[in-house]
Amino acid sequence: MVFIFGSLSMFEKEISHWATPSNHYLPQIPLEKFDTLITKASTNFDKAQQGFTVNFNEHESPLIWTETGGGRGLQLNHIVKHATLSPQNELVTQVNTSNELGDLVDNLHRTVASLARSVMKTLVFWF
Repeated sequence: MVFIFGSLSMFEKEISHWATPSNHYLPQIPLEKFDTLITKASTNFDKAQQGFTVNFNEHESPLIWTETGGGRGLQLNHIVKHATLSPQNELVTQVNTSNELGDLVDNLHRTVASLARSVMKTLVFWF
């Protein structure tokens, strides 16, 4: 079990992306417009000033940041804001909850690994 969840946890981000509906992502923009997007987002949103992720993959929103939640562990209140630019260079944002499937796999791996360590310590103690 530890090895299965450990193997799956290597693909935590990909699992979450796979399990997220495509309408949760905004259209990608040309490379030369990223500076404009970052400037507009960080000017209008305090959380974007604190940190953001730039995505160049055409199947992901160009810019994302965490509004609430975040960090390690399974968090059901993890709210992510996505941003892109309209054809008229206007800022377009969308708020989504993050998909927790990848986090769940990671948590299962850590929980099972912790349990396995405890069992091994107990066995070593008895023998």
